[in-house]
Amino acid sequence: MAVEVDISSAEGPISVEELTAVAKAKQLCIRFPDGEGMPLDSRPAGPMLGHFVVIGWADAHTETTAAVDAAIETRDKGALDRLGHAGKLVWCGLVCRAFSYQQFWAKYPREIAEYEASIDPGKLVKIRAARTRYTLRSAVRPEQCARFADALGGMIKRASGGVVE
Repeated sequence: MAVEVDISSAEGPISVEELTAVAKAKQLCIRFPDGEGMPLDSRPAGPMLGHFVVIGWADAHTETTAAVDAAIETRDKGALDRLGHAGKLVWCGLVCRAFSYQQFWAKYPREIAEYEASIDPGKLVKIRAARTRYTLRSAVRPEQCARFADALGGMIKRASGGVVE
């Protein structure tokens, strides 16, 4: 079982740096060690587009920060795995992509009326105007990862002026 959070925004994608700063303001460190499905191949920067794994931990845990940054720098995925198994990291998947309401629902013409009837009209206006969609996905175990995905979704919602579906 998994938790999934979808955020639709009329704005273009927020940047990795912006989301990192928003998380930092909430006393949370985040990193993106898995950009574009290439484990530890790059350090994403700029507008968030594509597939990511986002890891997080409390800002106060400076030893975790040092260990994560060293693991990313040396491409030591095993070190990140060990920190995760030790309960020092939380994680979730994040996909950010361009979005067109009309193009999306053109694939599901029989379901659109039911979907629109199930959504608050004010929210539906925002979803129809969306240019960017963020999807966060996390397993519910460990439980803190599901809470992390939900919290990160809230941060993205506020930073992007989006709406959670």
